[in-house]
Order: sequence, then C-alpha cells, then structure tokens
Amino acid sequence: MRTTPFSRCIFALVGCSLIFLLAACGDTGVNPPPTSSPTPTVNPGKTPPPTLVPTVTTAPVPPTQTSCPPQGTVRAAVTAPLALGRDANIVYLVTEYSANTPTSTLKRFDVTTGAKTEVLKMPGATFDGPQISADGQWILFVTVASQRDELQMVRMDGQGLQTLYCLSNGRMNNPLWSNNQQKVLFNASAAPNGFTGLYVANIANGTIEQVLKPTTSSNPVLGPVNVTPITWLNNTQAYVSFANFPIAPADRIGLLDTSRGTQTISDLTTVYQQSLGLPFNYPCYNADSSYDASTLYIAQCSGISAPNCSGSCQLGTREGPSTILTEPAGGGSKQSLLTSQTPGIAVVRAVTSNTLLLQVENFSQNHPVDTSQNGLWKVNTAGSGLTRLTTEPKGIGTSLCQFSQNPWSNVSRDGSMYAFETFNKVYPTTDTLAFAPLSGGAPQTLASITGTQLQMIGWTTM
Repeated sequence: MRTTPFSRCIFALVGCSLIFLLAACGDTGVNPPPTSSPTPTVNPGKTPPPTLVPTVTTAPVPPTQTSCPPQGTVRAAVTAPLALGRDANIVYLVTEYSANTPTSTLKRFDVTTGAKTEVLKMPGATFDGPQISADGQWILFVTVASQRDELQMVRMDGQGLQTLYCLSNGRMNNPLWSNNQQKVLFNASAAPNGFTGLYVANIANGTIEQVLKPTTSSNPVLGPVNVTPITWLNNTQAYVSFANFPIAPADRIGLLDTSRGTQTISDLTTVYQQSLGLPFNYPCYNADSSYDASTLYIAQCSGISAPNCSGSCQLGTREGPSTILTEPAGGGSKQSLLTSQTPGIAVVRAVTSNTLLLQVENFSQNHPVDTSQNGLWKVNTAGSGLTRLTTEPKGIGTSLCQFSQNPWSNVSRDGSMYAFETFNKVYPTTDTLAFAPLSGGAPQTLASITGTQLQMIGWTTM
C-alpha cells in the first residue's frame, strides 16, 4: 500500500561483510531468538571504510540456501565479490498485481546506456525494506509471503539468492542495514498487541539479539509503545523515533546503543523532542545524521490540527515556517541552520559531505495551503545556497527513497546525480521514477506506469 504524504513526513537506510536483522518475542507468537550477543564494531560515518575494490567477479556464488533456517536462528550470509563497472545504475522495485496476487521484481537501470536489467523476479510475494549494501554489490530485503516473513539477499547480478532468517506469525518491520554490512536493526510485531521489540540480526556470524523490549501500559487495550528505527549513526548506535505512552504519535528521537544488550525506552538517550502544545499539534519533523556522523540534522515544520477536528483531518497540516536545526550527534545544544517561511520540509537527507537534499510537501486537511514550492530542494550544510531542483505539478506527490537514509539511497555513488519518485494522488495511481544532476537540470524519466508500484531503492555502479 502507498504511504500517505504525512507518513512520508514523519520518517520516511557498508564495507566487505553482510548482515540483516530480524526476530521476535515468543509469548506473542513470534519465534524467540537466542541470547548470544554480536561483537560490536565501530565505523563512524555514512561512508564505508576503505577497501580494495574487487576487479574479478567470483562466479558462480558458492552454494546458498533459500529454505528457512531453524526457528529463532540466523543463517550466516554467503558472499562472493562482484567486480563493479563505471556506469551509475539506479536500483528500483516493481510490484504488480494480477487480481490479488503480487509479483515483485528488483531491477536496475543504467543511466549511461539506458539499459534495464532484471535482478530478481518473485511471483506471489512482496518485498519490504530493500536496501543496497555500502559496497554496492548486494541487495537485502524482506520477502513477505502468506505464512511468514523471510530476510533474504541477492547479489546485484542476480546470483546468490539466500534466506537468512524467517519469522512466522509476525512481521519484520523497518529493517536497517549497518554500513559494515554485518547487522540489521528491525522491529518485530505480532498479534494482538503489535510491537514486540527491536532486534539485531548479525548475518556475518549468524546470531540474533533483542536490543529493546517493549514498554507496555497498565491498560492492556492500549498495547505497547511503538519504537521505529530511523537510521544507523555508526555500527553500534542507531536513531529511533518513539512516544512516551501508547497510541501517542512519535514526538521524539532517541539514540539506541545496540552494544548494551536488551534495554527499555528509559535507557534511550533522547536527542530531540517536538513540543506538541495545545491545541494538539501533530508531530512534523524529520532527521538524518551527517555524512561524517558528527551532527544530527532535524527539519521541523508546522503540523497543527484544528480544534474539534475529527476523521481525516486528524493528521493536521504541514506548512511553513520550517526550520533545520543542528546538534551534536549524541545530543546537546541546538543551532538553527535554516529557516524558511513558506515550505513545509517533510524530509531532510545528508547526501554528500556538504549537501542536504530536502523534500518540501505542503498539505492540509483543514484549510488551503501554498503548494507552489512543493518538490525537491538542496541546501549547503552551512545553511546557504538554498536551491530548487524540481517543480511538483498540482495533484502530484514526490518522494525520496522510503526504505533507507544512506547517501546512496538517493544520490549516485559519485554524488553527481539524485533520483526520486512521483505519483498522482488520485486513483488509478501512476508511479514515475526520474533522475537528474544534483547541480541542477531537467529530470529524466526512467520508468512510468499506471496501476503498478515503482519504488526507489538506491544507486550502485555496473
């Protein structure tokens, strides 16, 4: 299902080994993980550590398994180097339906030649949270089938499909792959109460650990407080969003240290909290860590619900003024980087060492707002040089990558180009994928189709 414009505002994510994480709690119908802990590693920043670029491809990939490993266990990933080329490639997900049966396809588009290549096609399943490894050689994703969720990965040339973890009677949500390609942070949910905790799966050594257990209310009807991963800060710490009580909107950002074992919300370091005030203000913020992991960028906009609002207008409004704040990565004094009176900044992404990519999406359920500035913008990390990149026609929505916040999720590996999605807001929906120079220029369409979902995954080279 397509996310709403507002959900895109809230939060719309590597070296030489590989990991993914997924698990769940036994008393909610989710398979209990073992208690062993992964060995923490440190790799600050969003860029992978220096490595030797493979010049020879190992083919075929050593034998892999697509069957589920034993319940509650993780299968260590089987990897083999893939020699990458020079051409920038955009990787994207195609989901089409025949009646109610989905078919999911991972594809890549060569920006230089215009060639499209099918990496993997799987009838009868949908893919959730696909992400590209930091070295650009692998794609990690959750396959959602009728009976279970499966954590899988495949090499960029379509070889080496393998199943690393399976979760029955529950869901693996919001997976985030660490930059060292060894860990995956995700939340697990199961009926009847939803959120059952955050887990880290180590696909390098085949272990899994619960790192955050749910905080529940004294009223069982309310269920637990949801905690959602946002992005890794480094290979042990990750930002998460959460609220202070069940069913409340997530109005704060915490820093989770996954090396400390199982924790609760009270163990999180709160690095940001948006004041909701009265009348009720729906949270309107977005955040990303800087390219060197030293700074947290927070885009904060207006998000006010009208008094006595009910039904669809409960999601309120996104409009200016918007402010981009900065603070030390671990929390501390905030500084104002940029204030803009009209645009409602829905998304901020640190895509290069000196450039922030911004998604402006003004909207309101309650009153007319100025949508003339909707689209993509960029600004220098010093707060100067605010520049419009795209113009959003009326009735069209724009989205950056919805699955992860790594620089290569939105911008080419050399930092010269960006890619994005657009969609019309009425049925039947037409999805379009496009790319353009980050320095400016008219976007070029790489795919556009009605009735089939197209979603950006990220960039590699081939």
